[in-house]
Amino acid sequence: MQDIPENPFWDYSLAHYAQPGVAQCCLDYQDQHKANINLLLFCCWLGSCGIHIEPEELEQAKLHISPWDCQVVQPIRKVRRFIATSSWLQNASFPSELIGSLQHVELMAEQVVQNDLFDWYSRKEFTKNNKLGLQAQNLNTYFLLLGCGSVSDNSPLLCSARDSD
Repeated sequence: MQDIPENPFWDYSLAHYAQPGVAQCCLDYQDQHKANINLLLFCCWLGSCGIHIEPEELEQAKLHISPWDCQVVQPIRKVRRFIATSSWLQNASFPSELIGSLQHVELMAEQVVQNDLFDWYSRKEFTKNNKLGLQAQNLNTYFLLLGCGSVSDNSPLLCSARDSD
């Protein structure tokens, strides 16, 4: 994936997702509330950059990535999850290799989504400020759109990936 242009959002996402508890928290929101993990991470990244995103802007971002996410990312994820949980493939000699390959393809497809989000962000005029708590505000904006409760103060999503540098 070295041929992709520099994207600080992607770099942030890789570091943040690797933090303890973040991956599972993201997957829980995805599975329980149909959250888009890229949008969860986008909200966190914007907040860590001092940017608040309004509900209308978040809807625009969601619509912007929707075609690729619906037609590419989600089908790949669905196939990977099916293979990983299919009992009739458990005895086959190739599932782990196939699952690993699908995970790699899914990650590349996710990177396309994040590049699109970063490009979308780069064309907008967001106001940066030093206000604390913007990650939580941004996540709560997204959670309101999803119809789920607010992010808890101890959520691993609120830990800054910059803390791990």
